[in-house]
Amino acid sequence: IDDQFVTSDKALANTLIMQFSSLKLHGIRGVCDHIMHMRYIMAQLKALQVTMLDFFLVHYILCTLPM
Repeated sequence: IDDQFVTSDKALANTLIMQFSSLKLHGIRGVCDHIMHMRYIMAQLKALQVTMLDFFLVHYILCTLPM
């Protein structure tokens, strides 16, 4: 059973990373909501022991904002 949960965590981490990397700000939501949603995904990844540096997170969020 433990082996199945490890695989499940890897699949969840992969799904979260794909969600994170495909997010772009669309005019419907505000910038604050967009940033909070990305931080929420990062918190979920951190709980799965997938870490990213803070400066990468800030840089990536800024890159997802429109010019």
